[in-house]
Amino acid sequence: MKKYATLLLAVVMVFSLAISASASSGLYEEMPESYIVLPIEDAELIDDDTTQDLGGNGTFISIVDGYGCGNSSLNDCVVFHDIDFGENGADQINVLFGFGKDEGSETTLSIALDDEENLIGEFSIGYTGGWDIDNALWASTPVTIPSGVHTIYLRFTNENSGSFSQVSFAEADPAPVVEDVVEEPVAETPETADAGIIVSVAVMAVAAGIVLNKRK
Repeated sequence: MKKYATLLLAVVMVFSLAISASASSGLYEEMPESYIVLPIEDAELIDDDTTQDLGGNGTFISIVDGYGCGNSSLNDCVVFHDIDFGENGADQINVLFGFGKDEGSETTLSIALDDEENLIGEFSIGYTGGWDIDNALWASTPVTIPSGVHTIYLRFTNENSGSFSQVSFAEADPAPVVEDVVEEPVAETPETADAGIIVSVAVMAVAAGIVLNKRK
């Protein structure tokens, strides 16, 4: 009996670890709900030529057929200029990413808004099945991008290379509409009006009495 209990516990632990790994990966086969989708061809690729041996294969980052942006290395940057995020902005960014190291490691990217130093989020992406588009998966992370036109910077921040071919954004919820509250003037009740008349008459009567007394 003890032997079966131990075996059952082991199965439960393995199942729990599998669920945990799946939940922490943040990888999806289908594109998450999006209202802006950008192909890699719309981006500017910026290479750091001092780090070409740190993740890449010794060449400049470039668009490679069947992969998207490839040959990336540490500090290489992918820039999407002048993207119109509409009236509501975005609250999530997604990348269709391929990473082929099946050894528990991850490739990491930072996300910046309008300025390379204005960081708003980051990706940590593990094994997807391969480097090419056929093995790429969608990775998602929350961000806060306000309404209007903005530039997005995606920078490789470790030596693990990777490739991505599309970027998309989920639209943020509309800001709640706050209506101005107009206070209506408080109308006098009949009781209040009558009381005011009575007080006024009483004051006039007292004043008249004082005048008569002075005349006597």
